[in-house]
Amino acid sequence: MMGEAGESHRAGRTIVSMPTRECDWCGRTYTYTRGHSRFDTDACRVAYYRDQKRGSGPWELVCVVCGEPFTATRRDALYDKGACRSKASRHAVDS
Repeated sequence: MMGEAGESHRAGRTIVSMPTRECDWCGRTYTYTRGHSRFDTDACRVAYYRDQKRGSGPWELVCVVCGEPFTATRRDALYDKGACRSKASRHAVDS
């Protein structure tokens, strides 16, 4: 015997099916309790917003040490290679 949509009756108890939604980050289906939830776990939420903050790359930047142009995966990259990063680090210690 079926009641309203999403409900069924078994042995005198009403069983209500929980609403499900697809996670905006990983695509898994999950049961939610709040109407505005978008993610199945905190890890998915953090990964989604971290990705949004980064924006879409790659970026064409110029190394602050040697002045050479380079392609970076991060918007805030300063150096094109490890040697320039080391050089900048040594110079900062010497100052």
